[in-house]
Amino acid sequence: ILGSPRRQGNTATVLNWVEDELRSGQHEVEHFDIADCDIGPCIEDLVCQGVMDAPGCSVKDGGPAMFDRILAADLVILSSPVFAWGFTAQLKALVDRCVCLCKMGEEPVYLLEGKHLALVSTAAGPIEGNMDLLSRVFAGMAEYMHFKNAGELLVPLCTTPANLGGDIEEEARAFAHTIAN
Repeated sequence: ILGSPRRQGNTATVLNWVEDELRSGQHEVEHFDIADCDIGPCIEDLVCQGVMDAPGCSVKDGGPAMFDRILAADLVILSSPVFAWGFTAQLKALVDRCVCLCKMGEEPVYLLEGKHLALVSTAAGPIEGNMDLLSRVFAGMAEYMHFKNAGELLVPLCTTPANLGGDIEEEARAFAHTIAN
């Protein structure tokens, strides 16, 4: 899931390298650009908490279809440039809505339990005091939602896609092999 508003920016370039490598390993890859998905914010009506075996989100936009795709996937990659130490607003809306995948009844149900999720992120700044905060949010999501953290690829100090370089492409392709296993 590309969470960047820039369809051909740094994050899209790195994610494309990961996806290309996964495809070359005979993995089926679906690419979703969050900017095309019409996903609004969570309205916190908690209707979803009354549906224990499905997302049950009451908001009728692109969110429910995206949750179905996430639940059907073996691995989900969330990709985002760092915006204000976190996900972009576009991806944050989806992340916030993921509350519908955690049912907090007497016996909690975690619809993502055992699913593999990975993070791909780019930033103009360094990892420390910047990307590490997004990494902590992602780790907290893994713990709370009971999914398996398949790994994180953090690419700091990005300027333009043309300046990413072969070493970052190699790192992205190696990351694809790591998360595929």
